[in-house]
Amino acid sequence: MEAFKTRTNLRDWGSSKALRIPKPFLKELNIHGNDEVEITLVENSIVIKKTYKSKSLRERYEEFYNTNFEDAVKNNPYDEEEVSWSGTEGEEIW
Repeated sequence: MEAFKTRTNLRDWGSSKALRIPKPFLKELNIHGNDEVEITLVENSIVIKKTYKSKSLRERYEEFYNTNFEDAVKNNPYDEEEVSWSGTEGEEIW
């Protein structure tokens, strides 16, 4: 990753302070307005990282199969028939 360095000023924002982050920094990290970031204080430095929301199983299913989860459940072809997992093999205890 290419190194970026700049100087900027803190601005008052209510009882807090605001910091403008230059566009090249945001572009490099793929950060957009209203994205959530994590701010950490490490060895006398402020570290800002983009956070990533974990997707639920439902969201992953819908994205992978490109379909609505509720529709997939309603149209499940296995609902009406029993699924056989065959008998035990080896030394399983059932």
